[in-house]
Order: sequence, then structure tokens, then C-alpha cells
Amino acid sequence: MLDINLLRNDLGAVAAGLAKRGVTLDTARFLALEAERKHVQTVTQELQAKRNSVSKQIGAAKGRGEDASALLAEVSGLGDELSRLEGELASIQVEISGGPRPFALEGLASRFIENASTVAGRGDDVWNRVASNTDLKYHIDDGLGLTDAAINSSVRRKAADGEVRSVSGPYEEAIPFDGRIERPVLTLHGSGDLYVPISLQQSLRRTVDNAGKSSWLVQRIIRSPGHCNFSAPEQADAFDSLVAWARSGKRPEGDEVLGDLTDAGMKFTNPLRPRDPGVVRVQTNGR
Repeated sequence: MLDINLLRNDLGAVAAGLAKRGVTLDTARFLALEAERKHVQTVTQELQAKRNSVSKQIGAAKGRGEDASALLAEVSGLGDELSRLEGELASIQVEISGGPRPFALEGLASRFIENASTVAGRGDDVWNRVASNTDLKYHIDDGLGLTDAAINSSVRRKAADGEVRSVSGPYEEAIPFDGRIERPVLTLHGSGDLYVPISLQQSLRRTVDNAGKSSWLVQRIIRSPGHCNFSAPEQADAFDSLVAWARSGKRPEGDEVLGDLTDAGMKFTNPLRPRDPGVVRVQTNGR
């Protein structure tokens, strides 16, 4: 399992460990959306501090018998602004972890504060040197007060160090995974897992596809919130399918992890969880 704090404080070690398991972590996308998350989080904290200060002023004014209506109106406005910013922050976290999908917000609920409370690792370690978001384009749900254009025009951009991120670089763990798997691989992933997000499955699929090894990889999505919440039937079916594949050579069915995931996982989820599909994306006034 991957703790978001490990990603932020030791991204290099996490990426190196995943590379050994055949998974390429998109460090550029992670660091770039981290920058936007940090900005929204900072503004949110400033508003929270201001709201607390004004609330104290209201108490003092009432204690003196003064009219506090203007202060009450200010607090109300700050609450609305905080709600908007929290929606932006939640949307960015859903997007960075794989996009709208079943139980996305339920999975985020237990991770929201922790995901937003620490800063990405800093310094001159190898993964800070190889990460780049030069060509990355970001997305946020409509109707939240922040646009794709605003994010993409204001986010800090960083180019990679070409001497490190290459097949001939000095660090083995920084050499990009080539996706050349040579035997059957079947994965299960919860749609609402915000601890180990489904974006890692997307990264794995792209890497394996680019290597021309798509036939060796089958991925299945389970509609569940939280981390590794697989039922016994789901696990048994996946294991039996993998064994049969290895013995017979007949590739089992899987899910498309790169497409629209808003209704993903119906084929292999057994049983459907209570209140399925949960909250797929951050809700706005328009939907």
C-alpha cells in the first residue's frame, strides 16, 4: 500500500519501488497537481483563520451590546468561499487520482485532510530532478469557480534533468519502466481507493501498451470505497481466472481503465456495495 505522505516526503523511493514491480509512477503529474493542491490549501487555511478571527470579534461585539450584523454577514461570506475552495481541492484530488468514478468522494472522505495537510518532498533527490510537468494539462470539474485554463496558466512548471531521466542515466531506479512484461498479470483495483489511486493502473496500462505487451495484462475494477475492500468472491474469481490463463493460455476478461470510469466496474464487482455508485464527482450547483 502507498501512504500519500510517503509520496510527498519520499517520492523517489516510492517510484523506485513501483518500478521494480513493473509500474511507472507519473511523478510529473503528481508533483504538478500537488503544486495546485498546495495553493488551494493555503488559501483555504487563510480563510479559516480569518473566519475564526471574525467569529471572536462577533462574540466580543455582542458582549459589549453592539450590532454584530455586519460581522455575521462577513462570516457567512467566508463560509461560502471556504465551501467553494474545498470543492476545488476535492475535485483536484479526484482528478489527480484517476478521474470521476464510483465511490470517488467516499474514498476521498477518509483521506481528504491527510492528503491536503502535508507538502510534497523537497530537495535535490533524484526524483525531484527527473520529474517534469512541462507538457502536462490539468482538469477540474466545471462550476467550482476555477477553470482548467486558470490552473494551466498559473501552475508552476518544471523541466526534467535529462542527464538523470534516461536509459543511460546514473540511477537504475530512475530508468523508465519499459512495460515489457512476459507472463500473465491480472490486477484488481478499487474505484474509490484514494490511498493507492487507480491512476497507477492507468500509468501501468499506458506503459505496457506502448511496449506492445497488452496481451499480458488484464485489469479489473471493483466498485468500492477505501483501500483493498475486495470481497472473497472477487478475489477468488480473479485468482481462478489468473490460474486458468496461465494453464490454458486463454486470456480472461478485464476492464478498460483508460476510458470513462464514471460507471466502471460493473462486470466484476460482486456484490455491489451499499449505496452504489456512491458520489462519483464533486457536486456543483449545476448538477
